[in-house]
Order: sequence, then C-alpha cells, then structure tokens
Amino acid sequence: MVLNTIINTDLFVREPVDKINKEILNSDHKRFILTGGRGSGKSTVLDSLENRGLGTEEQTIKTQFDSVGFIGCIPQENLLTDLYRHNYELSFSFKLLFYIKNNYPLLYEKEFKEIYNKLKEIDLAFINAINNGIFASSKLNNFSFLKTMSIVSSLVVKIRNLLELDKLNISIDRFDWTNNSSKLSQEILADYFSLFDKVILTSDDDSICDIVKYKDYILKRINYGRDIEVVKMILQKYLGHNKKYKNFDINNISDKVVERMVNASSNNISCMLKAIDYLEKINDQDIEKQTENIINGEVRRVRELKEISIKKKLYL
Repeated sequence: MVLNTIINTDLFVREPVDKINKEILNSDHKRFILTGGRGSGKSTVLDSLENRGLGTEEQTIKTQFDSVGFIGCIPQENLLTDLYRHNYELSFSFKLLFYIKNNYPLLYEKEFKEIYNKLKEIDLAFINAINNGIFASSKLNNFSFLKTMSIVSSLVVKIRNLLELDKLNISIDRFDWTNNSSKLSQEILADYFSLFDKVILTSDDDSICDIVKYKDYILKRINYGRDIEVVKMILQKYLGHNKKYKNFDINNISDKVVERMVNASSNNISCMLKAIDYLEKINDQDIEKQTENIINGEVRRVRELKEISIKKKLYL
C-alpha cells in the first residue's frame, strides 16, 4: 500500500504525524520545507494536514505538480515564461477547484462548477495550440496568455469567504520534482505563496543543509521512521493485514532487527514495508540476516533508480 493513502485506513499511526502537524500549525513561522529522504513519511504529513483541516476554520490544500516536462518541443525563447505562467495559472486553478469538488461537492456545484467549465475551454485552446506547434513556429497569432494570479487570486478569496476560513494554507508535495526540477517552474509557483497563510513544501534535494533556517523557510526533518516503537507499530499494522502473517506478533521481530532495518534503509518506511513483504517466515531463526539482506537489496534498488533519475534541486 502506498504511504500517502494510509491516513484514511487503520494502518495509520497517528501520534507522530499529529505531533508534526501541531508543530507546523501552532508555529509563528509561515513557510516550511519538510526533508528526510524518500519514504520517510513527508507525504503522509501533508495528507494528514489536509485531512485534519476539513470542516474547520484553518484548512490546508495539499497538491502536487507534474514532474515531467509539459512542453514536448522547444518554444520560442521569449515565450517560455509566458507559457509557463499560463500553464501554472490553469493548473493551480484546477487544483483549487478539485479540492472543493472532492471535499465540498454541494458548494462546488453551486459556486464553482461554472468557473471550472470556463477554465476547461481555456485549457482546451492551450492544448490545441501546443499540439499544433504554434509556440515553436511563426504561426503564433496573438495567443492570450493568462498571467500569474489572474484567476487563482480570486479563487482563493472566494474559497476563504464561502468556507468562512480564518486561515488557508497550501502544501506542495515533491516541490523540487516539478517539471523536471525546473528553476523557472519553482519561481513561478513561489509567486502564489503570498496568497496563503502557511506554505509547506516537501523536498528531496540532498544538498539542503539541515540548518535552522533555509532562507525564509524553516526546515523540518521527518524522522519518526527512526523511532523503534513507531516502526514496530507500523509493521504490526501492515503485516496484520497480510494473510501470510495473519497471526503475526510484532514481538517475533526483536528491537535489534528493527533497528537494523531502520539504519539500513535510512529511515525509508516505504522501503522497510516493501522489503518485509519478501520475508519467507516471520519467525525464522535467521530473520535478522534475512531481513538485513532484503533491506540491503531494496536500498540498492532505490539507489540505482535515484542515480538514473534527474537530480532534484530546490531553487527557492
């Protein structure tokens, strides 16, 4: 099971995530970057922040932008910024509308559906223009580009007013993955941050120093996956749902083995869960060696995938 779908299941271990949520929401700081490596639970924190805000006066909209480049051809250089701004204005608007549609469907039908239909027309014209290659040729004829916040700003105001919110926050998962780790994309998206009370981003940029402040952002390292008791509880819940381990008892795995899993995977909860699926017998006398071998194999696989992927870079 993918971690970012866990919060609405009984596999979710609430306490460590709630603690991080409270630290963020109660803080006087406005901008946060969550670090901690792949599979450490950053996405789960964002899911939980959004979920706990529903129906309250402080809500957090969780979103994520495409990591793959959205333009397949090289446009005219002077159009690049206009293209990106137009694309993200549409994309950001749709994400706000989807939040309302998914969580407040009656309000959406009454107040937002017409806006969605108009944006779909604009989006269709944009897609047709890309498919026809007009941005990479001399055929461009006064295409009407959207400007940053030309729609999003009024949408945010409308959402605040209709939901009677005191605070509206935005969280963006894998922010530094956006558009192949594009500097321009990150800069354009950052222009929207002033519309929200708090901004929470997750980053997989290994070069970020673990210091108190990263420019205007507070760094929070997500490391509850290093807590042996938390990991044991996660494993107990996860394996308890597997027919193979129906009568599983977490005490069959010693703290020493769990600690080896944590250290070998570098806090990667996803890696631990995937690896433990391959255990032949949960109470085997060689479980320590077996677990370590499997974890090491998973770590190598993750490392190899990381080496061939585009290096993530945070440009804020």
